[in-house]
Amino acid sequence: MSDKNKAMDQVWRTINLIRKSFRLRPRNIDEADVAGLREKLGIAATDEIKTRILEGVFPVGAIYINLTNSDNPGTILGFGSWSPVEGVSLIGAGTHTDRNGDELSFASGEEYGEYGHTLTIDEMPSHNHDYAKFGAGGYQSGASSGSTSGTKSTTTETGGGLPHNIIQPSLAVYMWKRTA
Repeated sequence: MSDKNKAMDQVWRTINLIRKSFRLRPRNIDEADVAGLREKLGIAATDEIKTRILEGVFPVGAIYINLTNSDNPGTILGFGSWSPVEGVSLIGAGTHTDRNGDELSFASGEEYGEYGHTLTIDEMPSHNHDYAKFGAGGYQSGASSGSTSGTKSTTTETGGGLPHNIIQPSLAVYMWKRTA
């Protein structure tokens, strides 16, 4: 059995023992209840019960997310080594086909995308900006006005070539990945 399966098995055994101990009926929990649960689980302290459950919920590789508290989860939860995950959004690993029929694959642990993007010529929509020049400085964009004496020209380049923001609407949170 893998470490992940062992951890989840321990969590479910713990939850089932808690359910049996309290019979899932509302009542006040007293010290005798807690002592009985500790004895059944072979755990000396209530904090150990909490830690065992949380270690099953947050195994190595798990992501911890908190909206307001930037503290390392090792401090908050009391176990594990954690590294911050900053400046990226989460996306489900695997292959997906979007509504346009485009398919992309995402490998677990890899980072994708960019904050800003400058379009390449191949990414710009196919287009042109022709115009015709007629005598005495008159201009007509698009097709000529019927005169055959005009000279077809193309506009000069425009635009700054700067990248544009491509960040999806997001909510900034503190994220941490459990590493040990």
